[in-house]
Amino acid sequence: GQKLAEQGKGIGGTGEKRLGTIGVYGRITGFGSICVNGLEITYGKDTPVTEGGGNVSINDLKIGQIVSVVADRVGDREYAARHVDVQYSLSGIVEKTDPVRGTVTIAGRNAYVAGSDLKEINKGDRISVSGIRDSSGTVLASYIKAGSDVGSQGAANPVSSMPSTGGMLIQGVAE
Repeated sequence: GQKLAEQGKGIGGTGEKRLGTIGVYGRITGFGSICVNGLEITYGKDTPVTEGGGNVSINDLKIGQIVSVVADRVGDREYAARHVDVQYSLSGIVEKTDPVRGTVTIAGRNAYVAGSDLKEINKGDRISVSGIRDSSGTVLASYIKAGSDVGSQGAANPVSSMPSTGGMLIQGVAE
């Protein structure tokens, strides 16, 4: 460990050698580290996290949020986050709710919302919706941030197709 650090090949004083950098896009499914697309990605208290262009704390991450993570591979299926960015597919003022369809509409775009969450949302509320889009362009909400308008009004971070796991590997190969 120390020898690698002395040679300038370690990661932030850990003495671990980097084995490549990957980008991962997907839904947070667990903690201890960040679990995204079946990958466990460690992070430190100083790992940079952004949301809507602003800095937030690593403690602001929530299960269900869609994130884009740049991480270094440090071992067999071991990754260390360099940066985490929270992504929202829709953000703005709720134009209407449709309890029959289970949707909310923001800037003319729809998001499917779970029944219990839908009961808490009203026309005129300001929300940001994290989720993936189905083939019709409707967002399948996995996390809703109430009282927030992260980013610009309307659609943001469009994704044209996602595998059934709810995420994708953007760069590199997870082995």
